[in-house]
This record gives sequence, structure tokens and C-alpha cells, in this order.
Amino acid sequence: SPGTHASAMATIPEIEVVAGCDIDTGAQAQFLERWGPTWPDAKVYSDYRELFANHRDLDLVSIVTPDHLHGVVLEAALAAGARSIFCEKPLSISLDEADRMVSAVRAAGVPMSVNYGRRWMPEYVEARRLIAAGAIGELVSVLLENGGPRAMLWRIHTHAIDLLTYFADAEPAWVWAELEPGMQDYGTEYKGDGGRDASKEPGVNAYITYQNGIRAYITGWKRNPQDYVVHLI
Repeated sequence: SPGTHASAMATIPEIEVVAGCDIDTGAQAQFLERWGPTWPDAKVYSDYRELFANHRDLDLVSIVTPDHLHGVVLEAALAAGARSIFCEKPLSISLDEADRMVSAVRAAGVPMSVNYGRRWMPEYVEARRLIAAGAIGELVSVLLENGGPRAMLWRIHTHAIDLLTYFADAEPAWVWAELEPGMQDYGTEYKGDGGRDASKEPGVNAYITYQNGIRAYITGWKRNPQDYVVHLI
């Protein structure tokens, strides 16, 4: 299966990649070597601002920078007339910035998708279809079990939160959460490094009430089993 945005795009004949950007010149060279035969006219840049100065009105911009840089690239993409945005998760490390990003794409009338690919996995799509068809009766709660050494709030648990909301099919009303032992004083400011060092991010247990009355739970401390299990009740 594709492991990068470019390799996923390469599976879609209608997509032509015209430019890529990375501050690492080695990554630029690797990109051209790997994808030159597929997109021989593609250009590479070290600065996203230069990319957008040379490529305006793009049909799709894929944002795969470190988490704390998503917002500035999004702003530049919209200013350059981007028609759609595909952004890596998490959307931002700041709730204020995430709100600004959502407001910006809505004001511009530009669709944006955040890369929570689990909701498109066939087993989850089918489970949601069965729920909507009433196959198990009324859905009252969703429990997601996760853990292991990579159980991290921004890296992994954002997938879990997205799945809970996907199955609940409603906006959350309120949340109660508990960070893993040793991380109780972590606070609300992100202190990670983009997901490389798992010890810099807490796992979390959380309880969410949705506006339609559905309750959802995450058990996600690192000392929990690593399995990714969803219970629809």
C-alpha cells in the first residue's frame, strides 16, 4: 500500500504532481529520482513560498510539514488560489490555530480533508453502514481500546477521536480525560517533537458525550495492550 502522499497520488492516473517542497536537499533529490519518470515536469523547492509564487491555482495542495507548520503553509496555499487542501494530522498543535485554519478554508470556500485514513478502511465503513441500517439496534456507546509504546495523544489518539466521532455521527458536547501516570502535569501546550520520541507525548483515557446522547470512551495509556479494538454497543 502507498506509504507517502506521492506514492498514493501515483496510483491515480488523473493526478499530475507539478511541484514538491522540502528544506532537505537530499529529500528533494530522492523525490526527483523516485518520481521523475512518473512526473517528468515536476519541480522541487526549498521554500514553500517560492513554490506558491511559481505555481498558483493548484487543484490540490498536500501539506505534510511538521505539525506546528501546517497553518502557515495553509495560509500561503489559500493566498495562491489552491482549490483543495489535504493536510496531515494532527491539524495543528494549537486549538486556536486549528480554529483559524478551519475558518480560513470555509471563508475561501475551499474543501479540506485531514488525513484520518482509518475512517476509510473497509471494515469501519461497513460497520458504520450496518449501524445506519439498524443492524445492531440503537448505537448507545463506542469504546476504543489502544495502547503500547506509541500510544500518543497527538500521533495515535487523534485517529481514535476521529473514529469515535465518525461512528457517533455527531458533534461532541463535552470531554473528560486523564493523561497517563507521570504525565498528569503535562498541561495543554504541546511539548512533543512531531511524533519521533513517544516519551514526549502522553497517552490518554477519555470519556466523550456527543450531542445526540452517544457516549464514547478511549482507553489509551501506554501500559494498555497495543491492540486497536473498537466496540460498538
